[in-house]
Amino acid sequence: MLIAIAFLLTILLFLLPFLPGIIELIRKEDAKPLFIPMDYVRNPRYFGKSFKRMLHRATAGYTLTPGIRDVQLSKPEKVEIAHSFNASEKRDVQYMLYVIGNLVSGSNVIFNKEVYATDNIVIGPNNILQALAADVNVTVSEGVQFRRWLDAEGDIDIAANCNLGISASSGGRLYLAGNCNFRRLYAMPILTGHYETAYEHVEANAPSDKLMSSGLSFIRRKDSEISPGTVIDKNVVFPQDVRIGKGSTISGHIKAYGKIVIEADVVITGNILADGDIFVGRNTKIQGHVFSQMSMYISSQSVISQPNKIKSVIGKKSITIEKNVTIYGYVATEGTGRTI
Repeated sequence: MLIAIAFLLTILLFLLPFLPGIIELIRKEDAKPLFIPMDYVRNPRYFGKSFKRMLHRATAGYTLTPGIRDVQLSKPEKVEIAHSFNASEKRDVQYMLYVIGNLVSGSNVIFNKEVYATDNIVIGPNNILQALAADVNVTVSEGVQFRRWLDAEGDIDIAANCNLGISASSGGRLYLAGNCNFRRLYAMPILTGHYETAYEHVEANAPSDKLMSSGLSFIRRKDSEISPGTVIDKNVVFPQDVRIGKGSTISGHIKAYGKIVIEADVVITGNILADGDIFVGRNTKIQGHVFSQMSMYISSQSVISQPNKIKSVIGKKSITIEKNVTIYGYVATEGTGRTI
């Protein structure tokens, strides 16, 4: 009898951790799926737009005559209101700036608070800024450092050796010269290299709308190399590293559990997803999203997405972009992003 009781107690103790799950399976009190708002879209220009809204509300009671005002934003702040603003060389600007007109700065100026101008902004060499918002265009000279973010309704032109902080976003085109560091970018389009030659190149080499993905099913390929000039009209998944040969065309999506190396002159109409690194070869055209759990390298003359089609390029560990690359939409990394 004692053995039987001990055996029953052992069974009971074994089943006890599973009891809540068994009850839920029987009663099904929480059987409905978790609600997810499928229409939610993150605003890539959130920082600039929200800052301008707060500043407009905080200054609504003023006539916007020049001077320093006490305003309430997320905390009490002093805002300097100016009709155009010219910061001389090596100046240290202590207050938040609201410029009704143009803003121009000399070299080695430090802006310790956020800056907003209703017209064009020209930032001199080796400036340091907290954050910047513009209603028109922004020109950033060499060696400028942003501690947080920058945003413009118009075009942004970034010279070499700049650090763009957490986010750089534009309602127009975003040009980045070499040796610039970034975390998140957004523009339609993002261009690297000298902006005039880059934009002319994009117009001549935009990918075609005629190449479309054929369904959502995937074929599994065990080969680790696609021969040059191969044409594939299916979505494909690779269980290991894969190299896609020069001049190939894939009308579909690509997944790989290893790294993906894409040689030159390849056209891919779908998304690219890899657990490993992604290398995008010269003059490659990709119409979909590109996502790597590791690092990404994008070679010169490559184009990702098309005008009016926003796509994402994400390399979790790092992203390196050569000159004369065009991307329509987002670029993001949790590590280091840089142009070369």
